[in-house]
Amino acid sequence: KEVSDVRGYPTWNSFTPEATVTAVEVGGIIDFVTQLGGRRVAARERIFVVDEGHQIGWEYASFLPSFLLRSRRTQTIIEDEQGGLTVESEIQFGGALRGIVLAMEGDNIRSGFEQQQHDLEAHVLAQTPGRSG
Repeated sequence: KEVSDVRGYPTWNSFTPEATVTAVEVGGIIDFVTQLGGRRVAARERIFVVDEGHQIGWEYASFLPSFLLRSRRTQTIIEDEQGGLTVESEIQFGGALRGIVLAMEGDNIRSGFEQQQHDLEAHVLAQTPGRSG
């Protein structure tokens, strides 16, 4: 359940010390506070896919129109035939401000998402005794 338990993210996710959500369902709003390059940064996101325990995806839903800045993030837990688990994360950025945002914050964004990926993998494996990724 970890991947779709947005309310529990702060307990294991060092990149996201705060997360509130209206409802974990398509259209639900998530307000994240992330740790970005030593600063706390707030972001509002809208859930576009959820498969409880296996996948969640959200997209930028803040004040900028999508032609200026858009992002989509998907996190998926896949179980193979032997019971092994794989955690996949994907992020997409677009819009006219993409280059500027990535030039200014790209390294911080990448390292934050890499840390979140690492934290999620460790958390999922710790919660599923006898399994390995």
